[in-house]
Amino acid sequence: MGSFSCLIYVISRIYFLVITTIFGLVNHFKIRKRVPATNDSLLLLSATEAVRKIAKREITSQQLVGAYVHRIEQVNGLINAVVIKLFNEATRKAEEIDNSIAGMDDYQLEELTKSRPLLGVPFTVKDSLEVDGQVITCGIYAQKGIKRTATAEVIKRMQAAGAILIAI
Repeated sequence: MGSFSCLIYVISRIYFLVITTIFGLVNHFKIRKRVPATNDSLLLLSATEAVRKIAKREITSQQLVGAYVHRIEQVNGLINAVVIKLFNEATRKAEEIDNSIAGMDDYQLEELTKSRPLLGVPFTVKDSLEVDGQVITCGIYAQKGIKRTATAEVIKRMQAAGAILIAI
């Protein structure tokens, strides 16, 4: 029995060496597509920094959402990360936020950002969290076409904190 297991071990090592070599050669000559680096400084802001800039009226929520929408459109063809785009709804919510803070004084705006610490910040979620009215498959083909009737608690909390869902 010992020599048989030794033989299996040697065969498996040779098999994996051959397969690794073949795939290494095939992939070595493939042209790799790379995600281009961003040159938009809005995409490099942390959430807290973005809220601070929105509160100081240095940027608008619409500008921030627009930057993220543009970046998703730019790279999604390469990385295929977004399955449901909610860009129109997100832009509308960003406009509502910008309009609501336009008439506020500094004190009111400070109070608003305390109660909504993610005010105007865009976010995305995986295709495994329920969003009311959206088709969430979790990668399961059998769930294709089934619209959800509830929203996951984490998404509700993010939205209650002022964040804007832009894509799933």
